[in-house]
Amino acid sequence: MKEGIYKTSDFYAASVLLTRGFGLRELDRSNGKFAVFVFNDPTTKAKDCESRYWGGQIKCDPKELIRNIKELKNRIYAKV
Repeated sequence: MKEGIYKTSDFYAASVLLTRGFGLRELDRSNGKFAVFVFNDPTTKAKDCESRYWGGQIKCDPKELIRNIKELKNRIYAKV
């Protein structure tokens, strides 16, 4: 993986990363079926953040999380 970026194909993990302050760099649609979310990760902490999400050890503001879920859905379906 490139230095300073982090990729995930899990929609809800991407929503959590966005909520936790990782900037969405792009949506990679090159594999055709699923979008891959590409985040700026200059501190290389996104992998740890996603691991804590999967382990149920992360807290997010629920309103901000819901807003980011909607934003990512809009970006996927608008092909932005």
